[in-house]
Amino acid sequence: MDYLGHQGRPDLSDDAATRTFFGRIDGEFRRAAWFAQPPGAPLFGGLIDYGAKMLKPVENFVGGYVRLLDNLENSKIVDSWHAMNTWVNDAIPLAGGAYRQFIVDFYRGNKLMNGTLAIRGEKVDLNNLRASLLNVIAEDDHITPPCQSARLLDKVGSPDKQELRVPGGHIGVMAGSGASKGTWPKVESWIAARSD
Repeated sequence: MDYLGHQGRPDLSDDAATRTFFGRIDGEFRRAAWFAQPPGAPLFGGLIDYGAKMLKPVENFVGGYVRLLDNLENSKIVDSWHAMNTWVNDAIPLAGGAYRQFIVDFYRGNKLMNGTLAIRGEKVDLNNLRASLLNVIAEDDHITPPCQSARLLDKVGSPDKQELRVPGGHIGVMAGSGASKGTWPKVESWIAARSD
């Protein structure tokens, strides 16, 4: 019996999405509850974002507000914080079945990288990708660490593939204050070299 009194775990072979909540029990983190959701039912849009934020909960749930309070007199920082906070919290509801497939196939099964992913019955093989590919990797990404992102180029069959490592985190690398001077000029240059 787990924390909330639910015994066992639902069958993950059906089309129900599952939500897992964790709690500390006897000094260890354990699954507290599973909730099933019918396929196609809207799911709280921020659930994936919430999971990512839980990787650094103090920084993500408190740190941003502390930095905001420390900089209330600086309208540029306040405007930047407001724009990013609005964007991050504007999650679109996700169908329960899509969420389940995302978690089971990509997170748990790592099927894309393992070459076992199928969509509509057709195997997805990254080696068949022949388009030019620029793999932009954020050096401080704690959601998709560089060691995970770097493996992509080994799997892709394109003869024109390049890795670009830039300073920044998961979102900041593309949308942060330094992105316009650090990331985007490099991406633009890469695209321009391949454009007619």
